[in-house]
Amino acid sequence: MLSSWLVGTSVQAQDAPNTKSERLISWPVTPAQAIKNELQSYLAANGEDPRTLDSLDWTSTLIHQQVVRTLKSVRSAAEILETPKDANKKLISIKNSYVRNVLTLDVAMQLVHLYLHDEAIVLLDQIDFNQLPQPSLGLIYKNICYHQLVETDKARLYAELLMANLDRLPLRYKSMTVSIYGHLMKQNEKPLTRVAKLMSDAGRRQHLERQTKKVLDQEQEIVKTLDKLINDLEKQKKQMKMAADSNSKPSSQEQSSGGESKPGIAGPKQNGDVESKEQGSDGNWGDLSQAEKAIAVKSLTRELPPHFQKLLNAYFQKLAEEKK
Repeated sequence: MLSSWLVGTSVQAQDAPNTKSERLISWPVTPAQAIKNELQSYLAANGEDPRTLDSLDWTSTLIHQQVVRTLKSVRSAAEILETPKDANKKLISIKNSYVRNVLTLDVAMQLVHLYLHDEAIVLLDQIDFNQLPQPSLGLIYKNICYHQLVETDKARLYAELLMANLDRLPLRYKSMTVSIYGHLMKQNEKPLTRVAKLMSDAGRRQHLERQTKKVLDQEQEIVKTLDKLINDLEKQKKQMKMAADSNSKPSSQEQSSGGESKPGIAGPKQNGDVESKEQGSDGNWGDLSQAEKAIAVKSLTRELPPHFQKLLNAYFQKLAEEKK
């Protein structure tokens, strides 16, 4: 569990997010020499010069990449990194746990870049972060995965941890971490924002040809949320129509004048008779047509960022094509 690995966690931090105790959340760092000794023993056992690790800058934010390049000199390690999609079984064969954890992290990072977040999070969950030369990198990618998979509670936990230690993160990941944290910490998230996130993840899975139960559940939640928003819009439209009808009725003073119109600034008034139409008995007279529903959805998405609007439009277009 993550909570058992963190340093300085407390119940106060959960109950009061702005308390000082939350800022104590951190992670332990194994001394670089201890990690280097383990990696050197692996290189020596595989016929490689262990002294190559001595030239690395173990305080650098690029230490993970430097270590991986060195480990690639071992053929079995290089094969694992060259075939990330098939790496899981091969990783088990690596007996040195320090090397296995470093390679597992690198494979998981490659899978994230291939949009294979489900596979990546499985690997990331197997890592012992104490054995990594750069544990912050593993935490960053777990945060990315949970955010992309719309597992908001887990993503928020990692985002808070990373933000509490922003100065310890590689520079190129800081702005991304801040951005994810900003999305997750928004109070009263609009339903359409979650819909857009679900659409993004469902679209990713469909692109990978994964029509799984998770995709179906996501699509059901999307449709259910949009239906509720459209129904709310229909009710609002009815209420506005009733209010407009009420305001258009003539006052008692106008009725007592016998319907005579008096000239005014805007010209003479007309009788204003309106043709009465049968509303029917099916109770659906106030429902929106398909065209009106499309307009309703457009009005709902007006406040979303442009990329979310494009996502919604593409999603509805795809649904329409599937129904043909």
